[in-house]
Amino acid sequence: MRGVGPIVAADFSPARRRLAEQMGATDIVDPREETGWQAWSRAGNGRAPVVFEAIGVPGILDDILRCAPAQSRVVVVGVCMEHDTINPFFGISKELNIQFCLGYDPMEFAGSLRSIAEGEIDVAPMITAEVDLDGVPQAFADLGDPDEHCKILVVP
Repeated sequence: MRGVGPIVAADFSPARRRLAEQMGATDIVDPREETGWQAWSRAGNGRAPVVFEAIGVPGILDDILRCAPAQSRVVVVGVCMEHDTINPFFGISKELNIQFCLGYDPMEFAGSLRSIAEGEIDVAPMITAEVDLDGVPQAFADLGDPDEHCKILVVP
């Protein structure tokens, strides 16, 4: 993540915060002690952040619009499976850029795989377990505990 500026990661899970640090986050926040917004104010050098909404829980997107600094970019990758409400005033008044993402195209997958193969991205810290095909149902159940697992690799 060279040249992108500070990377603030906020998570309630201590294991996820340790993982964020291993993966290159420069500022790791326990939201019970400091908000991500406070950390960005401290670390961002006045720049507008790119905010990733990866939770998909009702109310989160509206909270981001309300709290994000002017000119921020909001990338929504969390899939909210319920009706949600946002107040467009916050996005309009701060000229926020909101982008919704569904998936990746083949070129993005190829670039990611190339970066992993060439050692530019070390994914090893994210792989917290391996299972065979018979272990897949239990793996999904195990992934529900953010302090236990991040990614479980299926090895047929």
